[in-house]
Amino acid sequence: MYPKVHKTHAPEAVAAMYVEAQKGRHQSISMKKAIRALRAALPRSHKSDNELADLVTNAALDAGVAVDFDEGLP
Repeated sequence: MYPKVHKTHAPEAVAAMYVEAQKGRHQSISMKKAIRALRAALPRSHKSDNELADLVTNAALDAGVAVDFDEGLP
C-alpha cells in the first residue's frame, strides 16, 4: 500500500474553494461559518480571523457573492 499524501493548499485557494462550494447554496456567505470552515481546513495556519475574513471577502467579491458579516465573529 502507498502512504496517503495530503496536499496542502494556500489559504487563498481554500477561501476560494469555500466560496465556490457555498455559491449555489445560499444567497450570502456567513463570515462566521466561513472562518470556522477555514480554521478546520487549515489547522496549522497562523492567519488571524481578520486575515481569513479578508481572504473570504476577496474570494466572494471575485465570485459575485454577498457576504454576511455576522456579529461576534469567533
